[in-house]
Amino acid sequence: MNHELYIERLDQYATGSMTDPERAAFEVELQENPELREALALYRESEAVIEQSIENNLRLQFQSWAEEDRATQPVATGKPEAKVISLRTVVTRWAVAASVLLVAGFFYLYQSSQSLSDPALFAANYVAPEDGPLRGDTAPEDPISQGAEAFTNKNYAVARTFFNQIPATDAPYAEAQYYLGHIALLQQQYDEAIAAFDKAIQAKDTRITEKAEWNMVLTYVAAGRTEDPGLKTLLTKLAGDVNHSYYEPAKALEGKLGSFGRRFVG
Repeated sequence: MNHELYIERLDQYATGSMTDPERAAFEVELQENPELREALALYRESEAVIEQSIENNLRLQFQSWAEEDRATQPVATGKPEAKVISLRTVVTRWAVAASVLLVAGFFYLYQSSQSLSDPALFAANYVAPEDGPLRGDTAPEDPISQGAEAFTNKNYAVARTFFNQIPATDAPYAEAQYYLGHIALLQQQYDEAIAAFDKAIQAKDTRITEKAEWNMVLTYVAAGRTEDPGLKTLLTKLAGDVNHSYYEPAKALEGKLGSFGRRFVG
């Protein structure tokens, strides 16, 4: 989202400094440009924060002046000396400060929202399979150690060939599909990754199932398909099961995907 392009026009629109034709044209553009609508919403959010801050500071300033007046009250006459207050000067100074803070807040909220982008959420949550076999066997005895080693060394073509030769009737099938899911995910072959993780889940290997479910969720996020019903159903399931191994990260991810800042992810 190019906020630098919008900030001056947003400020003119919000302060009423546009001409009538400019305002009419801007409002037509608002209807047609969702990015501009998001920018206006972010601008107003920043403006509300600044206005609240100014209100609180103004209240504190008047309290401070009142306390100063009481402290400097003349003893002889019993009458407090009037303090000359230039509200115009105070408000002008705060208006200038507020405009600076508004722009800063606008960009701060935008920059903060970038941690909620799909790539950022994926990167923050994704962990490749650990080195070594998942089932805890020693490497020489583990039937998939060769494929796991190829995966660890990023020899994905070799690993893919190895895991694809393991039939569904063999014990390590779920684990093989789990690795195939990761290979496809890392190569941005998202449909293939989802299919492989689903096969791992359907194999009902208790050592693999929950890992495969969580990584299927992350595949949807990496693919930018956060509105996909498949993701929503699976994420709701994980975030609603306190006994699931990935309950906490699923709950956190669910909250971030539904957060206000997601509206401003460009």
